[in-house]
Amino acid sequence: MLIKILPSRAFVRCNVVLVLGAFATVDAQAELKSQAVEIQQYGGDVTDSKQVLLQGVLGFRGGQYVDQISVNSEAWGGEGGHANSKLELGDNEYVNEVELHYGNLLDFIKVTTSKGRSISVGGSGGHKKEVLKDIRLLSLGASSQAGFIKGVELRYIKNYQPSKEVTSNARCIVSFLPPETERTEYEEATVRELRGLITTWEQSASRENVVIQEEFIAEAKLGSVGQGVGGDLLARGHKTSNRDDWQAHIKQRLQDSQDRASTTSGTTKTKVPKGAVAVEVVTVKIMQGADGKFWVLPTTGSSWIIKNIETEWSSFLGCYDLTGKLDAQVSGLKAHRKERHSFMFYE
Repeated sequence: MLIKILPSRAFVRCNVVLVLGAFATVDAQAELKSQAVEIQQYGGDVTDSKQVLLQGVLGFRGGQYVDQISVNSEAWGGEGGHANSKLELGDNEYVNEVELHYGNLLDFIKVTTSKGRSISVGGSGGHKKEVLKDIRLLSLGASSQAGFIKGVELRYIKNYQPSKEVTSNARCIVSFLPPETERTEYEEATVRELRGLITTWEQSASRENVVIQEEFIAEAKLGSVGQGVGGDLLARGHKTSNRDDWQAHIKQRLQDSQDRASTTSGTTKTKVPKGAVAVEVVTVKIMQGADGKFWVLPTTGSSWIIKNIETEWSSFLGCYDLTGKLDAQVSGLKAHRKERHSFMFYE
């Protein structure tokens, strides 16, 4: 394979190009675009506005100007103008294009999703215009003045290339307890869902680049278990401006849920039997980012499996081990230890 790099230009011409860790065939010149997370303000000052994750329902009100922008129950602006149809983002759907017209106020806004659906509101004014394409809108904030939207702040992935699903319904080991260790079982489903989120985050996505981290936050809604954690977060209109806020929020929710369960007799304390191991498992999708790196996206909360180390170790065959250490506790797994999708896998 011959790759010719032209340092003085932003283009390469070749038959096979290595882009972000993956091979792609091109017939003509291909521009190498790198993904990046950006925050941009349009219109008036938005310094004091907090960001809201763009999940769920997006809505606008307006007439000559943009009167209101809302995300779920969180809203900026006034009640004037007419209410445009709300746009509820579906599974695997995100905003990939935004058009803005603005001056001292926000005159017009239009958003289009990855599935071609769009909503818009506003008039024909605004001496400045901006169209953002090939993005993934992550979150937004706004400021208002006299019942109108003064300015908007968008946080998005530039040159977005979505991760691809490699494997679905994969079982991942996220933690384990050795024999004769005391453990607490929580009856509340929210605890298991939050555990599924935070353990996969800490052992997979949090170790990758910022784009993968943002994809995890945007996609990790646990829709397959009903409203669950994602629905609760959306109902609260949780505000966040970065990954640390999101992680701190999930951890605090987990602690609150555990404390509540402990005070309402929603826990059971037991000891792992002698000669057995307790393993915490989460069902996930194995994803591959545009840079070629693999990460996991939880689709269920966590659950515990207790098996005899000597006679039932084969129950863990076919599992990914995010801890990378279970075979040290369960010796029968050592001969089956492989690497698959950059994770330890028991074949």
